[in-house]
Formats: sequence, C-alpha cells, structure tokens
Amino acid sequence: MLAGLATAVAAAAGFAIAGLGGLAHVIAARPVTIASQAETLSAALEAAPWIDAGGEGPTVWLVASPPELRRAPSIAEAAADLRGAGFAVRVIVTAERAEQNAARLFHVAEVARVRDTRTLAARVRVGPTPRLDAAQEGALEWVIASHERIAAIVSVNEATLRTPAYFWRANVVWRAALGADEHALDYVRLELGRTR
Repeated sequence: MLAGLATAVAAAAGFAIAGLGGLAHVIAARPVTIASQAETLSAALEAAPWIDAGGEGPTVWLVASPPELRRAPSIAEAAADLRGAGFAVRVIVTAERAEQNAARLFHVAEVARVRDTRTLAARVRVGPTPRLDAAQEGALEWVIASHERIAAIVSVNEATLRTPAYFWRANVVWRAALGADEHALDYVRLELGRTR
C-alpha cells in the first residue's frame, strides 16, 4: 500500500515538474516591452538593411539570422503568415560579428546588397572560401552593425536578442518576441487587434 502511494506521489510530482517546464516555455516566449531607448530602436530598425516583404496594416519587423533563412518554417513563410494576418512586413537579416560560416556570411551579404525577398530563401552556391566583392563587404558590415545596434537596445531592456525576432509597436510602446516560435504571431495579432 505504501509503495503504491509513493509511486502515485512520485508520478504526480513528475507531472507537476513537467507542467512547470511547459509553463516556463510559455513565459519565456512572451513578448517583452522595449521601454528604454524606444526611439533609438525605431531609428535602428529603419537604418538596417530591411526588405519590404509586402502587406498592409501595422508594420511588423521580422529580424532573422542566416540559419533561419532555410529552417522550416522559413522566414519567407513567416513573412507570408504576417501578411496574411493583415500586417506590413519588413525583414531584416542580421549576422553576428563572430559568425564564421563563410557561405552564411556570403548569403547575408548578398541579401543585404540586393534587398529583394527572392534572395531570402535562395540557395547560394559558393566555393569553399567565397570572396566578397567591395559591395558585399559593405553590405555585410551594415548587417553586422545593425545586429549590434538592435542587440544593444534589447540588452538595455534586460533581454537578449534571439532570432527570429518580431518587433512591433502596440500604440506607442515597442514590443518584441525574441526567439519567436509558433506562438509569436498570436501575440502580435492579440496586441495589434487582429483576429484570425
């Protein structure tokens, strides 16, 4: 009898801990408010090498790094979902200065240089050590500097820039879903008054 009771208590504790783990994920995925340096964030997003991904309505900025360009669902699909929900979408592809993957850097440089949605999910074929031309080098520096500016503003607000990230303005307040998952669009819809 006591062994059965101990097993039941252990199982209940396991479910409670698993439930808290799921709750932690939901809490971590919730949007954050960018209160400090909000106007600087506006300027940083506008100054980044953004791509107009279409749509009408309130603007949602979708910030992505090289791996997300090909990960499923792709950034192109996320932009389509945002457009379908009634938002104007601007995509910013960023890269950290520490990024070492030459093919990824080449792709990001080309996306920033061309600034066309067709380059987002394009398969870039490069040799083992691709060489950037002067225009691509300038575009890559623009991408990295933009990442650093946006990350610094997010950091001042006691958060970490994790991509993909959504930024939007709810009234006069900037909000961000950092490390956005499948629930990010629901938060954006809710806060900007769009329903399914």
